[in-house]
Amino acid sequence: MTSTNKDIMTRFDEKLEHLKEQIKRPNPGANCAILTFKNILDVLGKEELKSHYFTNLAAPFPLFGGYKSKDGWKGPCGTVSGALAGIGVIIGGPKEISKASEVRKAEMNAGRFAIQFAKKFGSICCADICGYDLTNPDNMMEYMKNNTWENKCMHFVLFAIDQVRKQTEKELKKHWE
Repeated sequence: MTSTNKDIMTRFDEKLEHLKEQIKRPNPGANCAILTFKNILDVLGKEELKSHYFTNLAAPFPLFGGYKSKDGWKGPCGTVSGALAGIGVIIGGPKEISKASEVRKAEMNAGRFAIQFAKKFGSICCADICGYDLTNPDNMMEYMKNNTWENKCMHFVLFAIDQVRKQTEKELKKHWE
C-alpha cells in the first residue's frame, strides 16, 4: 500500500512521527510557516500541491509574525499562518473556495485553531510565545544562540499540524482520501 493509498489520518500520524525526528534540525531553507504548510500539503498527497509557489508563499510569514510595532501590535506566529493556509486548502478541497458558506467554514476553522493554539501556548503572537522581535537582528542572533527553535518553535509546528488534522478530519476524509 503506498502512502497515498493509506487513509488520511494514518498519513498524518506517519508524518508527525517522521517530523518529530527531522524537525530538530530542519533544512536551513525552511522556517516554521514553510514546515507547517508544506508538511500539511505533503500529507494531502496531490502532485499539484508540491509546487515551489507554496514554499515561496509561506516563506515571509515568520518575520511578519515576529514583528512588534512601536505601538504594541504583534504579528501571528508563522506556524499559525502556515496552519491557517493549510486549513484553507483542506476546506476547499479540489476546487477554489467560492461560496460564502465555504469562506465562513474556513474562517470558523481558523478561529477554532487560533483558540486551541492560544490555549496551549498562551498566545498566537510569535513575539509572545518565542520571546523575540525577529525583525531585530540582535534578537534573531539571540533566538539562534538560545536554540529557541529546538526548545520552543518546533513544538508549535508539531502541535499545529496535529491540531489541523484533528479539526478538519471530516473535510480531510471527504476531499483528500
